[in-house]
Amino acid sequence: CMTLVLPRKPAAQRLRRSFVDTAEQQLQTEQNLLDAAKLKFNRVNNGYYEYQVQRSCFCDICDIQAMDVYVENNTATTVQYAEGNDYALNQFCVGNEEVFANRLQSSQLTIDDIFAVLQTAISNQENVAVLYHDRIGIPLSISVNPSADIADDEWFMSVNCIQFADIEVPTTTSRRSRRSQRTQITTASFNSNDSYSCANVQVPAQCPAGFFSCHRYSDGCNTCSCDDAGNVVGCTKRVNCEAVVSSQVQCIDCESNTEWSNCGANEQCVPDCQSSDNFCGLSITTECSPARCQCPL
Repeated sequence: CMTLVLPRKPAAQRLRRSFVDTAEQQLQTEQNLLDAAKLKFNRVNNGYYEYQVQRSCFCDICDIQAMDVYVENNTATTVQYAEGNDYALNQFCVGNEEVFANRLQSSQLTIDDIFAVLQTAISNQENVAVLYHDRIGIPLSISVNPSADIADDEWFMSVNCIQFADIEVPTTTSRRSRRSQRTQITTASFNSNDSYSCANVQVPAQCPAGFFSCHRYSDGCNTCSCDDAGNVVGCTKRVNCEAVVSSQVQCIDCESNTEWSNCGANEQCVPDCQSSDNFCGLSITTECSPARCQCPL
């Protein structure tokens, strides 16, 4: 008898098929993860929540700031820059009013809308990688590369935190109401105990005393803006930061003609050439200094 031996595919063709198989498997994995995440979020979502989202791309600095989004009855109703619209317009978006307005409009998304964006990317066979919250399914970290053949078209997005509104659930015996009551308990538990609840994200609690000429400060992870009266306008609320959070906040946006030197918990921005009898880390002097810190008496 004769044995029929089929010719093997060329090595290059087998390698291409391997890459295709791997890409298809990755897309199927992402589809499965997305489906599971949507189910988790649907179980906890009461339709009323606020969350903070931030994206990164090869685009203008005005376009990559953290945004606070407020959702009512599963509709995004209000969007604002996390550190305040006025501060963003005067610092990040100077001369870019159109980008500023477009960013506010494009950020008017619910979590379900973000799921829909991911579904489109997966359906279009784009390179997608997402890290979801293990309990409620929100996408914590998103990476999308629409085309491997085009440079710098990648975009990234992160949901920094989320907090559900404390809404009253009607007490009835219907199946839907019993499910809603279970959901309400879940949202309360999440808001109180989960590190990704916006209420639990640690940010500098208030503009530190004495920051009379500081408009923005950082603890090494999150940044907050202050108004002229020393009140906090808004803060980013990132949970995971590569930088180590400092016990002492630092000013990163002083008035003009002032600089910053980190040397104490109650330090201040001090104008150039201003003399003082109380400088920490410096000898008593009346000479001009480009970077001084003033310690409390």
